[in-house]
Amino acid sequence: MSEAPGSLSVVVPVYNEGSLIGETLKTVTAALDMSCWDTSEIIVVDDGSTDGTADALDSLALGRPLRVVRQENLGRFAARKAGIDLATGDFLLLLDSRVHISGHALLFLCESLADDSEAVIWNAHVDIEVKGYPLGRFWRAITFMAWRKYFRNPRRASFGLEEFDYFPKGTTCFFAPTDLLRQAYANFKTSFSDTRHANDDAPLIRWLAARKRIHIAPEFSCLYFPRDSLRKFWGHSLHRGKVFVDGYFKPGTRYFPFIWLFYLLTPLGFVLLLTFPAWTLIGMLMFCMLAALISLALGVRPGDAGLLAIVLPVFIAAYGAGMWMGLWMMIHARFRR
Repeated sequence: MSEAPGSLSVVVPVYNEGSLIGETLKTVTAALDMSCWDTSEIIVVDDGSTDGTADALDSLALGRPLRVVRQENLGRFAARKAGIDLATGDFLLLLDSRVHISGHALLFLCESLADDSEAVIWNAHVDIEVKGYPLGRFWRAITFMAWRKYFRNPRRASFGLEEFDYFPKGTTCFFAPTDLLRQAYANFKTSFSDTRHANDDAPLIRWLAARKRIHIAPEFSCLYFPRDSLRKFWGHSLHRGKVFVDGYFKPGTRYFPFIWLFYLLTPLGFVLLLTFPAWTLIGMLMFCMLAALISLALGVRPGDAGLLAIVLPVFIAAYGAGMWMGLWMMIHARFRR
């Protein structure tokens, strides 16, 4: 096994995930045990949970140093930053509470760092659980279409600013030197006044990509557990609409013109709905069927494409509402400055 390049801190923000957090921490402990990191710590920041998260954390026996920090509900950005500020490791692994890291993921990083000391920033390849989580098929379809150039042929690759919007990215499972991540957080900017609603990963990773290439590979992977009810799906989609505006409604991003188009066309859609409700609904159904057919042509699995057609109207309503909320929060923040 390769010698550890330095010590490692794992930072996990959690909010009301009492049923999942235990297994998340057990899987990362197992991955650490298989890796070169004998010197490591796990920091969990409980962001004001009101369910059984505290009890689940108190009952854990991981065999690795575990530090639990509790704070009022300030959002994932503040929770993760609190953990990063406390970290003592040379490297940081950011991990969300709804994620199981694969057993060999950290061993792969040890070997990769030994082979290439410049490849120090890694974004995990994220698989989405669908067994017992039917709505995961929708997210798997959306993810595949958004970054199909990578998911058609998952492989070891890297990207900088030029390719930034064409690769999957996020702090769901993310590895980087501690000093660099702290600099990224120090330079973090949001268009919103409240970081609880901010896009807390794309701007950070974009800042890092301007300085070092971000690496990705199927060998460094994790399994993400999506929301398991339509109510939670609605809330999650609403939030993602808001953070999408914060992260990508900027000149030069891949999605900037499409966001403008959305804001220009949405009022027309409401006029059509009020004037020709039946025809508008028929048009929406046809659009959903067309989207499913296009997804099949792009390589989405048939079962995922079918669920895409069924769930798409709910997603469009929630995500679209989130985008309009994001625009309002952006305008409100500018007037407050």
